[in-house]
Amino acid sequence: MPLIFLIAVLFVFTFPIGLRFFQFSLSDQTVVQREVLIRNSVTMFLQQPIFGIGLNNFLVNLPFVQKQYQEALYIQPVHNIYFLVLSETGSVGLVVLLYCLWITYRRLKKNTNFELLALFILILFLGFFDHYFFTLQQGQLLIVIIFGLFWSDPKKTTMEKNANIKT
Repeated sequence: MPLIFLIAVLFVFTFPIGLRFFQFSLSDQTVVQREVLIRNSVTMFLQQPIFGIGLNNFLVNLPFVQKQYQEALYIQPVHNIYFLVLSETGSVGLVVLLYCLWITYRRLKKNTNFELLALFILILFLGFFDHYFFTLQQGQLLIVIIFGLFWSDPKKTTMEKNANIKT
């Protein structure tokens, strides 16, 4: 298994798509846009720190928060689900989200299912770089299915199946 992983990593980083990871600069337009959107989300949070600006109101409030001297308006959600939740639902919503993530982590750690725990950590990591789990319908469906998998109890369902067969 480690050999396959090593070959996959070498394959990815030797082709043009892999080279993109090494040609990275903090002055790239994508990095600058994300930085601006994060600053704007913090500004929105500071305006309404307890309950936020309201669900799905990030794009509505963005033109009022962006600086007038910017070259272009970036009318898109902040590419970080934690900042998005913070600005839309305030500190209360962020605490609720973090609590839900914490109890999910504890459940996965207790079940000792390494694959599901790795998937959970991957989702948490992806949340720092994009918003699609919360803003796109496909992402919402995907995250609901994945969290359903996290919270399902395979031992219980197996026992229920066996009980139904015996009767």
